[in-house]
Amino acid sequence: MTKQPPRVPKKDAEVFGLKRAASGLWSARLSIPRDRWQDVGKAYGTRSSIRQEFLKSLQTHDKQEAIRRRGPALDALRTQVNGRLEAIGKKPLSGDWVPDWATPEKAIEAGLRYRQQIEQASDDYDPAEGLNPGEAAEGAPESEREHVRWRVRKTPWL
Repeated sequence: MTKQPPRVPKKDAEVFGLKRAASGLWSARLSIPRDRWQDVGKAYGTRSSIRQEFLKSLQTHDKQEAIRRRGPALDALRTQVNGRLEAIGKKPLSGDWVPDWATPEKAIEAGLRYRQQIEQASDDYDPAEGLNPGEAAEGAPESEREHVRWRVRKTPWL
């Protein structure tokens, strides 16, 4: 039997990367991986030579607004830390890893595949196909090409 990772409660997942101060203000919280504490501490010149996390105020008391602001704030913090690490000759926090789906080659490949699907789509398309007689096909694409183009736009980039 394989060991299942612990489940993160929804409440914890939505505030991941956030911390609420006693004043009620929300901050972005960048946690540094344990194996990089010393590298980051050295990059920032801390007395203990260890840095475990960074906090930056999101300047809001509203939780939903804090969740919206969290992503850009964490990206900015990560960029700042990575710059300091590179300045002392250390690897960035993420190391050399790049997800295979995030490469420019994969994006171009997907774009070309979608373009081919759109070009191969026929203009002989009945927007009312599959509807019962008398049902309106409001908002339906006028051609199969438009239908495929719409589907491609709705396709998630995973």
